[in-house]
Amino acid sequence: CALSQSGSVTPEKLQLSNVIAWIHERVNMPASKYNVTQLADMVEGVVFADSYTCADAIRSQMGQYFFDAGEFDAGAGYRINYVKRGGSASVTLTDADVVDGPDDWEREDSYERPRALHVAYQNPVADYGAPNITIKRTSPDVLVVGERSVAVPNVYSDVDEITRRADIMLTVVYTEIAGTYEVVLPIRWLELAPTDRIGFSIRGRTRRLRMTDWKFSPDGTIRTKWMSDRQSAYTSNVTGLPVVPTSPPPRSSARRRRLWA
Repeated sequence: CALSQSGSVTPEKLQLSNVIAWIHERVNMPASKYNVTQLADMVEGVVFADSYTCADAIRSQMGQYFFDAGEFDAGAGYRINYVKRGGSASVTLTDADVVDGPDDWEREDSYERPRALHVAYQNPVADYGAPNITIKRTSPDVLVVGERSVAVPNVYSDVDEITRRADIMLTVVYTEIAGTYEVVLPIRWLELAPTDRIGFSIRGRTRRLRMTDWKFSPDGTIRTKWMSDRQSAYTSNVTGLPVVPTSPPPRSSARRRRLWA
């Protein structure tokens, strides 16, 4: 399967790692500057058009193939590392391990959650139109209102695959709804890097967090930001409804006039 100069992928499947590597090649970034070995998902097709930057193109894949990027040394030098979500937590921290952090976990049931997520994608059965996959949730415990919509530039012939990905997208929205937690770490936790997952225990309750930002502070500490994460959120076994093939166009009005005459 080859990538065209216009930014499209041929219908035969190839690994997501090839897609991300090709995007880097478009801006003349050598392979030594990034690591895509974890991106083993198979991609059927994708089209990048209009005003996509290379960063935008990569972000468009993150939301449906569930990976993050962080610049750090993972043992092969400082470079961009693309890390799949859902891996095991590297460590569990408590209040005694941090300089400053949240006093307690906020009550999740105080947040609104979307009732439905609509995902538009390309399907060859529909002549590469943009059918929608809709995933819905109901809950007696939290306020479930409103809807969200997203469009992905990828081709999916397998309706079950895009349905499962849409289901995971909505589950991730529910997981991350509480927002970002800021934690100040002592220098001994220098090995933790963006994309790392940890368990963080406060007052007997442990929550899984995923690092989204990291920077040194003038006082010698490390200021980090974390997002709520859940390992089970990245799996789904739902199935989708078959896509209805497109109908052929009607005959021209001139042809109809001849028949009626």
